[in-house]
Amino acid sequence: MRLTKLSKEFLMSSYIYYILKRPSPLSDSEFDDICKVLLEHWGEWDNPKELITRDMLSAGTAFNLRACDYPTITRYCAVEWLQEQTNMEQSS
Repeated sequence: MRLTKLSKEFLMSSYIYYILKRPSPLSDSEFDDICKVLLEHWGEWDNPKELITRDMLSAGTAFNLRACDYPTITRYCAVEWLQEQTNMEQSS
């Protein structure tokens, strides 16, 4: 379950950063840590549409994915996540 959650965070963060051109809610080190964990446990988690490759995790990037590559639910959740982060920052 934790690995599947991390894979979703990887995709949502990548969508926000590379497609929406906005800062990711994750720090660079948090993103790198997710990549390391997913790579170490390759094959133990659900890979949606097999979007995430070992090469992506090794490089710590998903820059090669196009907006249409991301599942609709990932795109929707990424926008919601970004909005939550924005609301939290504005209320601080």
